[in-house]
Amino acid sequence: MTSPALDEKRASVRFLLAKKQTVPTPSSTRSPSNPLAKSTDDVTNILHRTYEVYMRINTDRKSQRTTVGQKARQADHLAWSEDPPLLRELYSLFPKV
Repeated sequence: MTSPALDEKRASVRFLLAKKQTVPTPSSTRSPSNPLAKSTDDVTNILHRTYEVYMRINTDRKSQRTTVGQKARQADHLAWSEDPPLLRELYSLFPKV
């Protein structure tokens, strides 16, 4: 013999199991007293993006520096390979073998 109270409990348990409940997200779990408060995930995300942009800027600057340095070294090499008059005089001091 079943009691009506037990039948009601079974029905409510079935209803709870069948009901789709929303999973709380960080935005819905924030305290209602301060809606502008940032969660730690938001702060971490902002810091990560800021660091990423900073690293990109520094990497671009470094690549420009090395490019300029390589061009300067190439220009120095070309200056010596043009055989200026001073070098011709130095070469003339030593006999060719």
